Amino acid sequence: MTISSITLFDEQGSFRMQDYAGYSVYAVFCKSFRGVTHFKVGMSEMVYERLISMITACPFEYARAMHFSVREKREAHAVEAAIHRRLKAFRTRGEWFYMEGEEPELSVEFQRAVDEAVRENMKASYRWKKIDLTDVARFASEKAKPARPKSIKPRDFTSSVKRGKFSSSW
Repeated sequence: MTISSITLFDEQGSFRMQDYAGYSVYAVFCKSFRGVTHFKVGMSEMVYERLISMITACPFEYARAMHFSVREKREAHAVEAAIHRRLKAFRTRGEWFYMEGEEPELSVEFQRAVDEAVRENMKASYRWKKIDLTDVARFASEKAKPARPKSIKPRDFTSSVKRGKFSSSW
């Protein structure tokens, strides 16, 4: 299985949206714990936004992620569902699965599930693209920064009291 690598940002620091637009089937792998790796297989029209929402909301620390492009939404759903059916023995809950070992994406079971799902449901071949999670975390943190409030001038209560602007019922 060949996995090419792409990043969210170009050399100038601009977001590379064109590499992430369109339907994708993705896999996100958590860091292995005691020899078991949990992972999620899903589909999304905007895979980078999906990863950003997952990385900021999920309690697990991600180790790596990858995706491949799919032409149509119908194909993406069909491939995703077929992968889920083929990996049902490894399902923990919903779209989450587990396998023993550090890199389940290299296992025969994972590769067979994806290959068969693609062969059955897509007209084209596929190629995994590795997603740099450092970039996803960077983009998520930039996106999550709250807008700075306008500077508010603190009231000078001492001068207000001296001018008699507060009543004694205060």
